[in-house]
Amino acid sequence: MLPTNIRTTDKVLVVDDTKTIVHLLTMILKKEGFEVFSASSGEEALELLQNITVDTILLDIQMGSGMDGFEVCKVLKYNPKTKDIPVIFLTAFDDLETKLKGFEVGGVDFIAKSFDKTEIIIRVKNQTKLYKLQEQLKMGLAYIKAIMDAQKNMIAIFDTHLNLEHSNHSFNETFEPYEEFSLISKLERYDGYEIPSSDSELFDILSTNDDFKVQIKGKKSIFLLELSESEVLHDVKKILTVSDITAHEIAKKQELELLKYKERYHNTQQQDAFKKQKKIIKDQVSHLFKNDWLFDSYYKPLDILSGDTFGAIKIDDDRYLFYIIDAMGKGLSASVTSIQSTSFINNSIEKAIEHNDFTLLAITESFCNFIKKQLLEDELLCALFLDFNLQNQSVSIVNYGMPPVIYLQNGKVGYVKTSNPPIMQFLSGSNIDTLPLDEIERLAIYSDGLNESEQLNGQPYSKNMGADFAESMLLRQFIRKFESRVGEVDDDLTLIYISKLSDSGKLYCHRISITTNMMDIIKAGNE
Repeated sequence: MLPTNIRTTDKVLVVDDTKTIVHLLTMILKKEGFEVFSASSGEEALELLQNITVDTILLDIQMGSGMDGFEVCKVLKYNPKTKDIPVIFLTAFDDLETKLKGFEVGGVDFIAKSFDKTEIIIRVKNQTKLYKLQEQLKMGLAYIKAIMDAQKNMIAIFDTHLNLEHSNHSFNETFEPYEEFSLISKLERYDGYEIPSSDSELFDILSTNDDFKVQIKGKKSIFLLELSESEVLHDVKKILTVSDITAHEIAKKQELELLKYKERYHNTQQQDAFKKQKKIIKDQVSHLFKNDWLFDSYYKPLDILSGDTFGAIKIDDDRYLFYIIDAMGKGLSASVTSIQSTSFINNSIEKAIEHNDFTLLAITESFCNFIKKQLLEDELLCALFLDFNLQNQSVSIVNYGMPPVIYLQNGKVGYVKTSNPPIMQFLSGSNIDTLPLDEIERLAIYSDGLNESEQLNGQPYSKNMGADFAESMLLRQFIRKFESRVGEVDDDLTLIYISKLSDSGKLYCHRISITTNMMDIIKAGNE
């Protein structure tokens, strides 16, 4: 709402050298609620207006001496203080020439000295009302301009044809708008934001994007352009706001750099922790071929720090211990648990071998007693130990909540399911399962990242795992089948694969001939 003048009484100045006319007009107007001032000459009127403010002037054209009405009106229109006050001429003449001259010097209306009361009241009220409305409008515009000029942001108002109508002091000071002003001529590219080829294209971009950043020629600051629209008297105005966001952009870039530094730092720390984890892992029998048995392992953590860990340790020439640990969760906490587990198990086995008193039960029970003290109340640990004994041709298994051991016997797939719950702070067991090696063709132990992986058809890999295992004599064959069925893996993968290769007819054999050129050498390597 536009501001209004606090004056409520309309004021009129009557200028005439005839006292009777002045008295008559004063009486008529006062009855209508006007406050009336009077002057008997043009000079007296001009002097009086230096000290009072009125809303309408009734001015006689012909006065006995001094300035006539036309001359007084010219002076009034020249003075900034009085130039907008409506002047109604009082005249005894009704000719066209008099009226044209009156309008030329700035008059707005004429009242004949026949003095029709109704006519006087209507004409004075109309001009007074119009003058007050104009004054309020000017005050409103000045009020709005003062608000715009007080803003630190640059503000400009454009019409539907993108002509600049109004702009505040900040905008004018920066862009120095001129006739047929072009906004894009003052803009420079910032970051990934390209400057369009025209103002029209720029406004189209701003109407659909909330985020458009630029630089202004001659300034090092970074600015955000925002566009809003408002309807004014059935005409849509486009309001452009240009905000200095330099401090925000600098802070944002500093924050990004800090995040990158932190990420590099954490990655370095994780890489070092993973190196430590790999160093602790003992894999003494991978790719070992012993008494027709081939031992192999596959270890693929999802992240740098893994909750999976394993061991493949030689007890003596005919006995090997394999284990897989799967700590609950992912990341640092799970990795710490798996490192603790690996360190304790490896150390316990070394001491047992040193004292020649290794037993699977002693290793597993001592491990359970140790790791339970390290677990949190809501934390659990899955583990599987496999004692592979070539001397007595048997396999002993202690499984704490891990997936079942899978094996192939006489061409059929079988499973040894877990017989112990996962290890928790207040719960553990050490039941041992035994599997004779007679007629066993291969067996494998693995973490749940393998059998629970989602296949491309949406089903878990456990649905096809048995068939793939039966058809894969070697670990690499099995992994290729797994990778062909599964998309992205979302867990750590650990697999220990043990195959009997006494039947050489089942082995893969392919003869190739190569020359000494590099392409053939690469092809042979791939094969």
